[in-house]
Amino acid sequence: MSGADSSVAAGMPEVVVIGSVFLDSKQYVRTDDPAAPPDRVYRCHGGVGRNIAENLGTLGVPVALLALSDGDPADRDIRERLERAHVRWYARSVDRGIGRFSVTLDAEGAMISSSARLPALEHLDPAFVATCGCPFDRAKCLIVEAGMSRSLLDFLIREMHDRRIPIVGVMTGGAFTEDRSDLLARLHGLTLNRPEAARLLQQPIETMDDAAVAVERLRRLGIANVGLTLGAAGVLIAAEGERTAFHPAPAVTSLDATGAGDAFTAGLVSVMIRTGSFSKGAALGMTLAAAVVRTLDNTIGEAAGARVTDAKRVSGDSLS
Repeated sequence: MSGADSSVAAGMPEVVVIGSVFLDSKQYVRTDDPAAPPDRVYRCHGGVGRNIAENLGTLGVPVALLALSDGDPADRDIRERLERAHVRWYARSVDRGIGRFSVTLDAEGAMISSSARLPALEHLDPAFVATCGCPFDRAKCLIVEAGMSRSLLDFLIREMHDRRIPIVGVMTGGAFTEDRSDLLARLHGLTLNRPEAARLLQQPIETMDDAAVAVERLRRLGIANVGLTLGAAGVLIAAEGERTAFHPAPAVTSLDATGAGDAFTAGLVSVMIRTGSFSKGAALGMTLAAAVVRTLDNTIGEAAGARVTDAKRVSGDSLS
C-alpha cells in the first residue's frame, strides 16, 4: 500500500473507509391511496461506505473513502459534497460503479417497498487498494463493508493486522452469500442491525433477551466487539473485557431511518480512535442516528437542508 511524505501528514486519514456509493430516490406516498402519485420525492447520495465517511468528516475526523465511481454526471456532485465534509475520495471508475436505490415510504417514514441496482463491487479488489495511493501511515481504524469480496477482506485483515490497525466491519448484503464466520472472527469489531443479525445467525430476534443471546453468539464466533442496533429502542454493545450494555436511543419522531446505522457507526468509531474503547462511542452514535432519522437525508452533514418543515416538494437531479 502506498505511503506518503511526512510533510503532508496533516492530510493523512485517521480512518479509512472501504465501501459503496449509491444514488438514492425516496418516494413518499399516502397510505390511504397507494395508487396515487408520490406526495414528494427526495433524491440524495447514499451507500454505507459513503455515508460513514461523510459523517466522520463532518465530525472533524480526517478520513479517506475508497469506493467506485462510474462517470455518471452525479459523480461531480458526490465528490463536491464529500470535499465539503473534508473526505478524500479515492475512486476507481468502472461501469456501474455507483449503485441505485429506490424506496417507497409511507407518510411516517415506514418502508413499503424498495429496489436496488447494486454497484460492481468486485472491482474493489486488493490490487486497487494497494495502488490507489491512499496513505495508511497514520490510520487508527479501517471500516469496511462486510459484503466485500472474500479476497479483499482477507487481504485487508492480513495487511491491517501487520500494521496493528483495527478493522470494524459493517454488515451489508453481500455478507450473506456465504458463510463468512472465519472472516468476521478476525475483525476487531462489527456493527449490524436486528434484521441483519437475525439473518446471519438464522434466529428470530424479537425481544431484548433474544438480542442479548444474539450478541453472545456473535462474540462466540470470535468477534471481540459487537454493536447490535435495535431501531428506536437503542443499541446493545458487547465490548471486549466489559459486560454487555444497553444504550437507549433518544426519543424522536422519525421521517426516514435510512442511514441511521451508518451514523451510529461513525459516532462510535470517532470516539474509539481517541479512547481505544469500543463502547464509549455508543452514546454519540445514538445521538447521530437520532439526528439522521429526523431528516430525509442519509447523513448528519447537511441534515438541516433535508428537514421536512415547509412541505416543499423536492425533485430534480441536483444532489449537491
